[in-house]
Amino acid sequence: MRATLALIAALLLLTPPIARAQDSRAALDTVARAMGADNVKTLEYTGSGVNFAPGQSQTPGQRWPRFNLKTFTRTVNYDTATLRDDLVRTQAEDPPRGGGVQPVRGEQRQILVVSGEHAWNVAGEAVTPAPIALAERQMQLWTTPHGVIKAALANNATVRAASSASGCRTACP
Repeated sequence: MRATLALIAALLLLTPPIARAQDSRAALDTVARAMGADNVKTLEYTGSGVNFAPGQSQTPGQRWPRFNLKTFTRTVNYDTATLRDDLVRTQAEDPPRGGGVQPVRGEQRQILVVSGEHAWNVAGEAVTPAPIALAERQMQLWTTPHGVIKAALANNATVRAASSASGCRTACP
């Protein structure tokens, strides 16, 4: 009798993960279809505004250097796992306080790239490897709305129900 109960308990414990994996795949496929992620190979968006040089203040505790973004274009290619930021920035602070390679004279064009396991920067004709930026740029690539779904499908991710203060234990609104 104990052996039978142990076998039943083992089967019950092993069955939910298998069912959840199938449900997860179906849920992710549904989201991918709804977003059109299956058909999205590349994205490009552009804008303007301001950006900052995080962690580059001239002295600790000072705010980060601010720059005007005249243009910003991000290009994402999911098939090649490539992300390219092309931006033109100008000096936003007068007088410049230092940090973040200030002062910028005129317009400064920056190209920041990640492709697979390599990251680099382009300034003028100079191409500089940027291995320290690899993880952050890969995160930027795969945390786009389509990228999250594509990465989840490619890596057999599982979907878990969210819980909230309202006690929601299944797919919550």
